[in-house]
Amino acid sequence: MLKTIVFFFFFWVGMAFFLPVGLIAYLLRLLGLGTFISPGLCAIARFWARMAILGAGVRLKVEGEENIPASGGVCFIGNHQGDFDILIALALIRRPFGFTAKREAAYVPIAGMWVKLLGGVFIDRGSPRKSFRAIEAGARKMREGGAMIIFPEGTRSRGREMLPFKPGAFKLATMAGAAIVPVAIDGSWKVWEESMRIRGADIVVRFGKPVPTEGLTIEARRALPAAIKAEIMGMAKLPAAAEGKA
Repeated sequence: MLKTIVFFFFFWVGMAFFLPVGLIAYLLRLLGLGTFISPGLCAIARFWARMAILGAGVRLKVEGEENIPASGGVCFIGNHQGDFDILIALALIRRPFGFTAKREAAYVPIAGMWVKLLGGVFIDRGSPRKSFRAIEAGARKMREGGAMIIFPEGTRSRGREMLPFKPGAFKLATMAGAAIVPVAIDGSWKVWEESMRIRGADIVVRFGKPVPTEGLTIEARRALPAAIKAEIMGMAKLPAAAEGKA
């Protein structure tokens, strides 16, 4: 329990410590300096995430980092076993990217602000109109050469089983014509969700080869969620959740 208390203390203190720098960087981005500012914000977030991972005693095994495009619009799509998936993405992806998060996350003190600072968008599941505007904002970012990450299960699986993918999540990539990089994560649920205490764990992360989406037919777009899910399950040898589990 002591390790959990200490971890969360430094987790939130670290996030708050860097927040003023993030706010200044955000203002500079509004002045048109985003090209120079975003890499700096990304570096700060990466440093903080790596310190958190180290403090939790997590041991990462990473494969396929060479599959991450250095430039151009990219949509990372991965399975979502636990909260640590977000830290893993921040620690490993060496280019600026934003998250898609549910609307409620915007009201979480400090954390919600960092999602916004890093270029994330908030999805309001109760309002199709607002959700579409958020998705369009993320797609616009990728059309301009940026990157986003999304977890199509919509929630943490809290185990090795993969929940059904929500087809609407793939609109983010197809609207932008961005390449999809599948991300398979195995073991992150052991850090927090398994016992509701912070524990060290071995986590394997694999990045798949980019899948182009530009110019896909309607049939190909419909088949995309199943194809990407199968790719992720194959990379990590993950089982699918039982029918009806969510």
